[in-house]
Amino acid sequence: MRIESVTLENFKSHLNSKISFGPGLNLILGPNGSGKSSILQAIGFAFFGIKADVQRLSQLITDDGEKNFSRIIVEFISNDGIRYKVTKEISADRNSKTYLEDQNGLKIDNLSKVSDKISELLEIRSDEPDRVYRYIITAYQNQIIDIFSQDASRRKPFFNSLFDTEIYKSISEVELRNYAFSLNDKAIKIQSEKDILENELKKGIFLDDEIKKIEDELKTASMEMEKMMAEKITKDEFIKNQDALTGEIKDLQSNQKLVESTSSQIMKNIEKISAEQIEAENAKRVVETFENDHTLYIHLEDEIKKIELKIKDIRKTIDELDVYKTQIRDKSSKMEKMKWAVDSEKETLDLETERVESGRTEILSQKEKIKKIEREVDEKESKYKTGRLLRDRIKSIMNGGELEKVFEIVESPDHKKDFDEINNRMKLQRSLETSLKEIEARIIETTSKLKELEEAKLTLSNGSCPYLKERCQNIKGDPAGYFDPKIKIMNDAIIRFEDEKTKVENEISTNKKLEERKREIIEKIFEELSGEVDKSFEESSEAKVELKSESAKLIDMEKEIDALVLSIDDHRSAISKNSEFLSRMEKEIEVLSSKISRDEELRNELNDLELSRSALQKKIENVKTGYDLYNQNKKIADKTDRIIAELEEQRAEREKVEKKLLELNAKVESLSKHFDGQKVNSFRLEIESLNKNIKVKDQHIGELKATIRQKYEMKEDLLEKQKILEGINETLKKIEKKRSLSSTLQKLLNDMGSKISETYRRYVSSKATENHTMLTNKSDEIRWGEEYDINLIPQSNTKASRPFYLLSGGEQITVSLSMRMGLAEYFSRSKFAIFDEPTVNLDEERRNALSESLPALIKEMDQVIVVTHDSTFKEMAEKVIILKNENGTTIVQE
Repeated sequence: MRIESVTLENFKSHLNSKISFGPGLNLILGPNGSGKSSILQAIGFAFFGIKADVQRLSQLITDDGEKNFSRIIVEFISNDGIRYKVTKEISADRNSKTYLEDQNGLKIDNLSKVSDKISELLEIRSDEPDRVYRYIITAYQNQIIDIFSQDASRRKPFFNSLFDTEIYKSISEVELRNYAFSLNDKAIKIQSEKDILENELKKGIFLDDEIKKIEDELKTASMEMEKMMAEKITKDEFIKNQDALTGEIKDLQSNQKLVESTSSQIMKNIEKISAEQIEAENAKRVVETFENDHTLYIHLEDEIKKIELKIKDIRKTIDELDVYKTQIRDKSSKMEKMKWAVDSEKETLDLETERVESGRTEILSQKEKIKKIEREVDEKESKYKTGRLLRDRIKSIMNGGELEKVFEIVESPDHKKDFDEINNRMKLQRSLETSLKEIEARIIETTSKLKELEEAKLTLSNGSCPYLKERCQNIKGDPAGYFDPKIKIMNDAIIRFEDEKTKVENEISTNKKLEERKREIIEKIFEELSGEVDKSFEESSEAKVELKSESAKLIDMEKEIDALVLSIDDHRSAISKNSEFLSRMEKEIEVLSSKISRDEELRNELNDLELSRSALQKKIENVKTGYDLYNQNKKIADKTDRIIAELEEQRAEREKVEKKLLELNAKVESLSKHFDGQKVNSFRLEIESLNKNIKVKDQHIGELKATIRQKYEMKEDLLEKQKILEGINETLKKIEKKRSLSSTLQKLLNDMGSKISETYRRYVSSKATENHTMLTNKSDEIRWGEEYDINLIPQSNTKASRPFYLLSGGEQITVSLSMRMGLAEYFSRSKFAIFDEPTVNLDEERRNALSESLPALIKEMDQVIVVTHDSTFKEMAEKVIILKNENGTTIVQE
C-alpha cells in the first residue's frame, strides 16, 4: 500500500494544505508546532477514527472565526493497484462523516464499513485493526522501543490484548461456567416436569374401562331412539297423505266454482253476439242499396283531382314566365350602364399610359445622377477609413509604449528629428534602471541574512540547541560574541546600499521628463491626423445624406410608375370583363324572350280546365248522400260473417264447460269417501308426545358422546405426555453428556491462551531474527519470552543471552525495528510504516543506529513516512516535505 496525498482543510493548524507522497522514504521536516504530527493524526482519524489524545472533535477544527468544520482527504493505492480516496468531514456539533471511493465507482459512507475496508486493503489479520494500525504499523513519538521496554505488568496485557489470547480464558471462566450453571438449572427444571407427568399418567390407568361402559350405554340409547323415530315417520306419512287428500278436494271445489263462473260468462257473450248479428244484417241491406252511388262518387272525385293538378301546373308556368319578363327588363337596364362604364375605363387607360412613358424617362435621368453621387461617397469613405485605421494603429502604439513604430507608418520629418534626439538621451536611463534593480536585490538578500542571524541569536540565547537538546559547540556559550559582529557587518552593508539606491532614483526621476516629451510629439501627430480623419468623416457623411435623399426620390418615382402600371392592368382587365359580361347578357335575354312566347296559349288552356271542373263538382253533389250512407254501414256489414262464426264458437265452448262441471262433481264425491279426520287428530297428539321423548333421548345421547370425546381427548393427552416423558428422559441424558464435555473443554481453554501466545511469539521471533540479520549482518537470535520480554542471543555463545534493557541504545533500536517488521508481517501485508519523531529523546548512539538501520528497512517496504524536526534522514529520503508555521498557520513546501 502507498499513500499518494493527504489534503487537510481547516484541520488544526492546516487551513488548506495538500501533502503529496512518493514511494520509498518520505520525510516530513519542520520545527515544533509546524503541524507535522497533525498529518499522521489525520491519516489515523480518517482510516480508523483514532482520535489520539483529542477529547472533543472541536479541538480538531481550526479556530479561524469563519468555518465550523474540517475536512480530511487521503488518497492511496492498495496492493491490488486500485486507487482509493477516503474523505472525513468533521463538524463542531460532534457529528463526523466518512466516505470511501475507488476508481471503479465503489462508494462506502459509514465509518465502521470504511474501517473494515481499510483493514482489508492493509491486509490486517486482527479483530482490532485500529490497535494494529496505531501500535504496529504506526510508531508515534517514543514508541519505537517503548512497547518492548516497558515493565511486564504493562507489556504483557498490551500484547495479550493485541494477540487476543485472553479470550480463551474469558470463555473458560465466564462463558463455559455460565453454560454449566445453565445446564444444571435446566436439568432441575426438566426433572420437576418429569415428576409431574409421571403422576398424571398414573391417574389414567382405568380410562379404557370407563370409555367402554359409556359406549355400551350410548348404543342402547341409540337403538331406542331409532325405534321412536320409525314410529313417528309412519304416523307423519299418514297425516301427510290425509293433508294431501284435503288439498286435492279443496282444489276440485275451487275448480267447480271457476267452471260455473265461466259458463255464466259464455251465456252473456252469446246474447251480446246475437244482437250484433241483427245489426250487421240491416247494415248489409243499406250497402247493397247505395253501392252504385258510391262507385260514381269515387270516379268523379278522381277526375276533379286530375283537372286541379293540370290547373296547378299551368299557373306555376305562367308565374315563371312573369319572372322571365322582369329579368329581361333588369338585364337590359344593366347593359346600358355597363356600356357607359366600358367607355369611361378606355379614356382613363389612354391617359395613364401617357404618364407611364413620361415617368420612365425621368427615372433614367435620376439613376445617372445617383451613380455619380455613389462614386463620390466611395472616394470619401475610403479616405476616411484609411485615416481612421492609421489613427487607431498610432493609438495602439501609444498604449503599447513602443512610440518609435509611429514613424514606420507616418511620414513627419520634423517630428522624427525631435524624437531621435530624445531617444539618444534616454539610452542612459535604461542603464540606471538596471543598476537600481541590482541594488534592491542586494538589499533584500542582506536583510534576509540579517533576520536569520537575529533569529538564530534569539533561539540559541541560552547556549543550547532546541532540536538536539544539547549544548551548541559552535557558539561556545557566548551567543552575543558570536552573532553581534556579523549583525553589524550586515547593517553597514544595508546602509551603503540604501545610499546608492537614493542616488540612482534621483537620476531616473530627472530623465523621466524625456519620456513625457516623446509622448507629446506622438500626441501632436495623433491630433493632426485626427483632424484630417474628422474632416473626411464629415464630407463622407454629407455625401451619404445626399445619396440617401436622391435614392429615396428614385424609389418614390419607381413606386409611382409601378402603381400606374398596376392601374393600367386593372383598367384593361375591367374592360375585358365588362365586354364579356355584355355579350353574356345579350345571350341570356334572347333565351328568356324565346321562353315567354307560349304565355297566351297557356292562359286559354287554364280557362277551359276551370269550366270542366265546375261541371264535375255539380254531378258529385247529386250522389253525395248515397255515398255517405254506404260508408256509414259498410264497416258494420263487413262484420256479419265474423259474428256468425264467433256465435257458433261460443255455443260449442258452453257444451265443453258443462261437461267438465259434471266430471268435477263426481271426483269430489269420490275423494270425500277416503278422508278420516278423527284418525288424523289422534295421530297428531301421539306425534307430539313422541317428539318430546325423542328430544329427551337425543339430549341424553349428546351428553354421552361429549363424555366419550372428553375421555378420548384425555387418552390422547396421556399418550402425548408419555412421548414428552420419553423426550425428557433423552434430554436429561444429553444434559449429562454436555456437563461432561463442558468440564473437559474448560480445562483445555485454560491452557489454550498460553499455547496460542507461544505460537505467535515463536513466529514473530523467527521473523524478527531474520530482519535483525538483514539490518546488522549478524546471526544473533531474537527470542521473545513468555512475559513478552525480549532477549538477544549471540550465535557464538547461546548462554550469553542479554535482556532488552541491557542492550545498548543502538541495539535496542535495531531489535525494536526487527520486532516491528515481524509483527507488521504477521498482522498486515501492507509494507507500509509511519514513524513520528523517531529521534526524539534518543542519544547520539541510538540516532546513528536508527539512521544506519532505516535504509535496509526501506528496501523491504513500499512506503515509509517519517515525521521529524531532525535532518538526520534528509540525505536518504526519496522525498522531503518541509513545514513552517507562520502566524499559527502551517505552510507546506515540497
